[in-house]
Amino acid sequence: KLARQLWQDAQSRPGDPAGAYALQTAGMRLAADSGLADTLIAGIDQRVSVFDVAPYEENVSWLLRLRKGSNERDSRSRSGHRLMNRVIRVAHAGIDQNDFSRASEVVGLAYRFSDRKSEEELPSLLNRLRMLLSAADREFEVAIKHLDAFRKNPNDSPAAAAFGRFLCFIKGDWENGLPLLAKHGGETLRAIAQLDLDSAYSPEDQTELGDQWWDLSARAKPGVYQQAARDRAGYWYALAYESMPDSLDRIHVKNRLNRLGESNDASPIALCRQLADEFGVDLEADL
Repeated sequence: KLARQLWQDAQSRPGDPAGAYALQTAGMRLAADSGLADTLIAGIDQRVSVFDVAPYEENVSWLLRLRKGSNERDSRSRSGHRLMNRVIRVAHAGIDQNDFSRASEVVGLAYRFSDRKSEEELPSLLNRLRMLLSAADREFEVAIKHLDAFRKNPNDSPAAAAFGRFLCFIKGDWENGLPLLAKHGGETLRAIAQLDLDSAYSPEDQTELGDQWWDLSARAKPGVYQQAARDRAGYWYALAYESMPDSLDRIHVKNRLNRLGESNDASPIALCRQLADEFGVDLEADL
C-alpha cells in the first residue's frame, strides 16, 4: 500500500520530475525487497511510461533486485501469470540483446516463484530455459572470438561460419546469420542457406525448402542446432500450408508441423516461444 501511495504522489508532481523519480524509486525498492512481484511490475511500467529510460534495462535490473530480496513466493503472481508474462518477454529480449546471463537469472526468479511441487510441466520448462540461457552465454563468448577473427580476416571462413551458426541456431537471427552461412558454411548448409536467402514464393518451393531444413535437422545431433533447423523448416512449412490446396503434400506439411512440438525445448529461443504460446504472451509487445 505504501509503494502504491508513493507512485500516486509521483504522478501528482508533473513539475518536479526529480522528485517524482525519487518517489517511484522508493516505491519500487519497497516492492522488490518485500517480494511483491505484481506490485513491482506495476511500478516498472509506470517508470517506463513516464521517463525516458531503457525499458529492457529497467525490467532486468528491478526483477533481479526482486530475485535477491524475495525469500517468499508471491502466490498472487503465480495465479495471475503476470510475473510469468513479464519474465518470458524479458528473457526473449535478453536473447536479442545477447544478455544471456542476466536473462537466465530473471528466468530463475520465475522458477523460484513457481510451485515446484506441482505436477505441472512449468517448473521443469523454466529450469530448462535457465540452463539453456546459461549455455548460450558460454556459446556467445566463443562466438565473439569467431567474430573478432572474421573481422580481422574476412577470408577466415571457419570463423564466419561459426558466428553464422550462432546467429541462426542459437539467437534465431536468420536475417544476419544466413548470409554468413551461404558464403562460408559447409557445402550442404551453404546450399540450403542460399536457397533460403533467395526466398521461396510458391507453396511448392516453400515446402521443398522446408523439407531441406528438416532433412538437415535429421542429420544433426540432438540439441540446439537440430531444433533450430527444424524451427526454420517449420517457418517455411507454415507459409506453404496457408495457401496449399487439399492434397497429399498438404497432409505431409501438416504432419511435419504437428511434429515440431516433439522436441522444441532444445534451444532458448524455441523454448521462449513455447512458453509464450502456453501463456498467451505477445513477444512482439514493447517492454
